[in-house]
Amino acid sequence: QIADDIKNGGLNKYLIKPVSYFGYRLVSFFGQKAIYYGITALLLIGIIGFASAGGVLELQAIRLILFAVTLSGALLLNFLIAYCICASAFYLHEISYFFVITSLLVNILSGGMFPLEIFGESVVKALQYTPFPYTIYFPVNILSGKAEAASMYQGLLIQCGWILLFFWLSRLTWRVSMKKYSAVGG
Repeated sequence: QIADDIKNGGLNKYLIKPVSYFGYRLVSFFGQKAIYYGITALLLIGIIGFASAGGVLELQAIRLILFAVTLSGALLLNFLIAYCICASAFYLHEISYFFVITSLLVNILSGGMFPLEIFGESVVKALQYTPFPYTIYFPVNILSGKAEAASMYQGLLIQCGWILLFFWLSRLTWRVSMKKYSAVGG
């Protein structure tokens, strides 16, 4: 949507209004995800309740709370990464294929397609220095109980660090890219 706004001149109507385009897209993104994750949460609560009643699953309340926090952080981090990528629409005529490829790469490196452990321990350790595991792999490990207490809090701090870095980067890339934007179309 952001790339289309840039390419087709739809961004013009947001530039003349006293509203933050970043804020508008962020709220729109979370609004779209709220329905999906709300239904998923209800299903998850039902499954956890059923599995816990049968004695199959034991979940600690702190893990559920940290999972909810890290899942929100993961959504924000995904948005910020995508927002930074969309800034390339100011420079490239067509970014849909570029966006698909980068989204696929992010999905693979975040553990969204398959567990990162299949790459081997050294690759998993190397990926811990990137933002990608903090979008899927880390929140899932908190919920599943794979993450120890110390690594949960350390990972949460690292995730917050990546969010701050990408927030700053998204604002910087947008500010620099807006200098190239010419308001035509729309």
